[in-house]
Amino acid sequence: MKDSDFIDLANKVIDGFGTEHDIEALDAVMHDSTHRRLEYEQLSTVASILDAVRPVEPPADLRNRILASLPLTEKVSPESRVASAWRSVVDAISARPQASLAYAVIGGLVIGMVGFGAFSGSLGTGESNVFGTMSSYSSSEAFARVDEARVSGSGLEASLSLVVSEEAFRVEMDLLTESPTDVELTVQPRERKWAGILRAEGSSNFSASVGESMVVLRRLESGIYAFVGSVDELPMAGSRVDVAFRSGETILASATLDFQ
Repeated sequence: MKDSDFIDLANKVIDGFGTEHDIEALDAVMHDSTHRRLEYEQLSTVASILDAVRPVEPPADLRNRILASLPLTEKVSPESRVASAWRSVVDAISARPQASLAYAVIGGLVIGMVGFGAFSGSLGTGESNVFGTMSSYSSSEAFARVDEARVSGSGLEASLSLVVSEEAFRVEMDLLTESPTDVELTVQPRERKWAGILRAEGSSNFSASVGESMVVLRRLESGIYAFVGSVDELPMAGSRVDVAFRSGETILASATLDFQ
C-alpha cells in the first residue's frame, strides 16, 4: 500500500467514516508493519489535538502537514523539528487570521508534544541525534523492507523488520516481554554505522549506549522501538544486523536481518 493510500485510509477511520472493510484493511496493514502502526498512532494523536479546538474547523490538510513537518533523520535536530512544526501552524494562521486564537492553541499543544517527545527521548548518550517519538510518514517513502523475523524465547516475543534507503537503514522492533530485557544490535560488517536511536513507544526508564557498530539497550519493556543507522556506501549486499535478547549473560533469543 502506497504512503498516500495508507494516510487516506487512516484518516478515514480516525474520522469515523471507515467501513468495516476499511477497518479490517487498516488492521491488516498495521499488523504486518510496525512503521505503519506508529504512523497511525501519530496521526491519531495529531487528530486529537486538532479536535480539541473545535468548533473552529482547521484546514483539511493541516493534520497531514503537521506530520509532514516532523522529519526524523540523523541529520535533523529536535530543535529543527520543533521549528518546522511551528512554521506549519504559522502558515495556517496566516491563511485564516480569524482563527488565529484557535491555531495558537494548536501551536502550543503541538510544540509541547513535539518538544516533550524530543527531549524525553534523549537516553543520556550525549548524542544530539537521539530523538523522541515523532516521525514523518513521508520519511518512509524512500525506504524498502528487505528482511523481517519473528523470535521467541523465555518470556518474550518480538517481531523485527529491516528497511533501507540509499542513505539510511532502520530496524523496527515490536517487543512483548514478561520482564525487562537487554537487547544488542550489531551491524556486520562493522563499517556499517549506527547513527542514533529512535524511541517509539515503550519503557521510559531503559538505558542505552550507542557505538559505531553496536547498540546496547538495557531493561527494555514491552513496546515498539526503532533504531536508525547510516549507509556509508552501496551496495549493501552481504551486510546484516545481528539481534540478541539477553537476561544478564544468558541469550534468550536471537535473529539475523540481512540487507541482501
